[in-house]
Amino acid sequence: MKNFMGTISMLALCCFLLNPTLLLAQTESGKELVPLATELKPIKSEVLKSTALSTYFKKLLQVDHEIKALDSHLKTQGFAAQKAAKNFYGIRETYQQEGKKVTYTVRLQDYTKQGSKDAAAIGQVTVKAGDRSQTYSFYLFAPNGNFEAMEEFQVDKKLNIIKANSWWSCVKRYIRNKCASACINALVSCAPGASTVVGYVLCVAAKCGGCVLKSLVCCGCDCSWWCKWAVGCCDR
Repeated sequence: MKNFMGTISMLALCCFLLNPTLLLAQTESGKELVPLATELKPIKSEVLKSTALSTYFKKLLQVDHEIKALDSHLKTQGFAAQKAAKNFYGIRETYQQEGKKVTYTVRLQDYTKQGSKDAAAIGQVTVKAGDRSQTYSFYLFAPNGNFEAMEEFQVDKKLNIIKANSWWSCVKRYIRNKCASACINALVSCAPGASTVVGYVLCVAAKCGGCVLKSLVCCGCDCSWWCKWAVGCCDR
């Protein structure tokens, strides 16, 4: 009986070790990261202009309660929104297959604090497919300019600011599991020369190329069934 149970245990262990999907899904945080079997390329990929991003965030401050809450919170911490072209970053990718179409948009705007190395940026990720859409608003914070230790905060239903282990953590997890070594190294090598969150993200994107873009949009989808067909399942 002991020999029989030992054989079963060994078989189960071998099956687990030989299943790459299971291995990939078991990340340190316990969150799911399951890429597509065949990578789907976007039918359209664009970097958004800083002027359009500036106008967009100005409008959000008038109509979006979550963005207003994030902006107000950062201002109480001594931060101010930065409005130069270099302080905005945005991408939009559109995927289509068999009549299905989904668009992912990521937008960031820098906030800095006078006399401090602390850096922050308000961000918004939007996913749209037909009449379905979801938006996630947040801000990233690099204490004393330490971008490797960047933290994320979001807004709860009562508009309280709470710490999150969400979109940015998901992005880093994707890069470390799916991207080439040069891209993984960029998470570290881009940190010393960056002075803003947008500057850091731009540096990582420049060294990673398409892999980092896929991480941004996959984590924006958050494993929702109606959008994960395009970019895979990245549970944030």
